Amino acid sequence: LIYQYSTSKLNDSNCKGFFKLAGKGNLTALNKGSIKRRRLLDNAIHCLGLNGKGVNKEDLDILNNLACDLNGTIIEKSDSYIVELLKNCELTSDQAASINKILKSGNTTYGAPSTWNIVTLKALGNLSLYLETAIWSSINKVGYHISFFLDILSTYRIANLIVQDSDPMSRAPQFLFSFIISEKQHMRFKGKTGSSCTVGNITRKIILENTFPVKYNADQFDKCLDNDVVIANLGDLAQKALSDNYLQIIKDKLDQIYPGGVLEDQLKLLKSIARKYNVTEISKWNITAVETIASLMDPKDSTWEDIKASAIITRYLQLGGKLDAVALKAIGGQYLCTLNDSQINNITSSSLMNTNTLNVSNCSQSKKDILYNKSKEAFANKRNDTIAYYNLIKGYLGGALAADLKTLSKNNISMDIDTFTKLNPTEILKLSVEDIKGILGTNLPDLKERENDPAVRAWINSQQQSALDTLGIGLTG
Repeated sequence: LIYQYSTSKLNDSNCKGFFKLAGKGNLTALNKGSIKRRRLLDNAIHCLGLNGKGVNKEDLDILNNLACDLNGTIIEKSDSYIVELLKNCELTSDQAASINKILKSGNTTYGAPSTWNIVTLKALGNLSLYLETAIWSSINKVGYHISFFLDILSTYRIANLIVQDSDPMSRAPQFLFSFIISEKQHMRFKGKTGSSCTVGNITRKIILENTFPVKYNADQFDKCLDNDVVIANLGDLAQKALSDNYLQIIKDKLDQIYPGGVLEDQLKLLKSIARKYNVTEISKWNITAVETIASLMDPKDSTWEDIKASAIITRYLQLGGKLDAVALKAIGGQYLCTLNDSQINNITSSSLMNTNTLNVSNCSQSKKDILYNKSKEAFANKRNDTIAYYNLIKGYLGGALAADLKTLSKNNISMDIDTFTKLNPTEILKLSVEDIKGILGTNLPDLKERENDPAVRAWINSQQQSALDTLGIGLTG
């Protein structure tokens, strides 16, 4: 229930007490990355006066579970006690990188990694799942072998995670491959260095095993994986949580098999393997079907670099593809933003209409402007139903002019604060206090909680204090 309390009612005299209680709560009740959860941490940081600074032991005791959402920069600047708090957290790659830096420094109660043993690793709890190869390599592993590895797998139930999670950035794959790579010279099942496969040819049965490719270091993975097995099992290999060097091996084998470029049917199966191709190679792909675009840009797979995403879509267009509704849905707003203004200008309003809505809030301002104008045209027949119209153009409002925002303010839309902060800052400055009140409606109190957002702060500073006071939410210009 404490997470339902409006933090706008807090002040300097009672905020620490509130956040100490909130820090002891079950933070998983709020989805990681959700507006409420981000807002909770932002307000806690403001209450404690951190503002980008590291957190001392006293303040970490207040934050407790809220520390799970601190970014890597703050983590690195904080007291080493933060390591204990983060044991209970699901870490992002940014947070994990910072924890590894702290642990590698040796300036924690665990000491230098070279002194660690099995007892230390178990004491680290979930953090052992995030250890980088460099740390595993520095641990004295005399006597470590497959039984230790499987004991850790069992302890954290990673075997089950491997089956369910194909994201190569997840905890299980990170642990698996950081450990495996470091064990090249130590694990008993490595086999002697040689010019041939020494641990057994990789077959379909082996590929489908939960722990594959545990017993294959990169050298043996390369030598024991025949090209014909790659072709016959490409889809299954692509579903596995493989580290970069293993993905590169598969990619190299595909280059041998298809010197002229991977066939389109095979492109649809590549998933994370596709990320190993460079822009020049992508520009030669045969991408003619929208199904290929949908497979390559499946949001469940790892994120594409913008330049590669743009190359994929551009190649599709070069080969006669159209940015119709089906293609736009497959591409999604995130990757649509990687195209240039000219390409986006070629999207028809009818295509946008049949796509319903895309979130293009991360596009450049010029692209937002183009897409907003097309969305106005696409959904013009819905203008008499204000709420329906608003929900359809909501994802494109980053390109809206102040005049259009003023019109919306008269129609009780209650815009959420995240959408508001992604509006064009220049146009926000043209809005009056009454306009803002009408736009945000029941969400007006959230403006106070986001008052330090650059766009919000600029607007507040542009207003007379007497006008701000009429909002009744405590804004100070």
